[in-house]
Amino acid sequence: MLSSLAGWPLRTRHGYDDTSDSSATSKVLSLPELFEKVLQFVTTKDINKFRRVSKTWRLFIDTSPRLSTIAFRNPRLFTEGEVPDLCEGYLKFLERHMLEGIRTIEIESTRGHHSGSVGEFKQFQKVAGSKISLSADLQVTQRASSSVHLVFYGYGSTEWQSKAADFVQSRPGDIIKIDGHHYYGYYRQLDNIHGVRCNEVFQAIMATINAFYSFQEEFFVTSISLQTRKLGVLPSLDGPTNFEKERVLWDRHWFKREFKNTAPSLAIRKVSDIGKTMISQRERMGIFLLLFLLYLFLSW
Repeated sequence: MLSSLAGWPLRTRHGYDDTSDSSATSKVLSLPELFEKVLQFVTTKDINKFRRVSKTWRLFIDTSPRLSTIAFRNPRLFTEGEVPDLCEGYLKFLERHMLEGIRTIEIESTRGHHSGSVGEFKQFQKVAGSKISLSADLQVTQRASSSVHLVFYGYGSTEWQSKAADFVQSRPGDIIKIDGHHYYGYYRQLDNIHGVRCNEVFQAIMATINAFYSFQEEFFVTSISLQTRKLGVLPSLDGPTNFEKERVLWDRHWFKREFKNTAPSLAIRKVSDIGKTMISQRERMGIFLLLFLLYLFLSW
């Protein structure tokens, strides 16, 4: 494709470049091989901006295996022995919006089934949907992965666990593991023979959280992450090393819970007291050390 682009005028925002101009810029723009070498050093975010300069630039980037990989738009699937890279630019973008919009994903029995976190999530879904969903051909990995897993960890009541187990049975490929302490791990499988897209990840997160809320039982999510695996390897909650890469997208512990007009629980109160005790002991040791050094200095 690069050879077929030779001699093409590459249009910029100021119009088509003048190849008769002897400037270095014009020479670079008129030589596809040299232009490709320049663009291979830019970031994923920037190269996707360059795709919007013109149809010619978009065609040039999309038909170059190297540039389309940088842009996370190369449809070639990864093969055995390769480890796909995650589209960090998009995942950071998604993480930032989720952090700004969702503090908790839960239904608490003390608040009833209509807790504030439900409304918070619905508002986030309404506002962020148009911002976070990107073009349909942006891959979540490069080389492209035909299957990835979204992983949800958390706690759920017995009733919630029962409904979650029924939900998983209706989704071939999904796995849920529940222990005797109401702790669960839910793996949602995303498949696309042409490579899983970034917008599919966002849509799956929203659909899963909506399903969790629809059970109308007590639960909360502690974290959401994205995992890639070797070809043919299925998830297993019994082993932590069965995935290639894991990227945390949202974590409950990133938020410091505020207690307004309510007394903290006994467990939290104990942790708080321990923290204060440790600080006071450190202060005493520091003062003692300073006094001891001062004594040695004066006695010298």
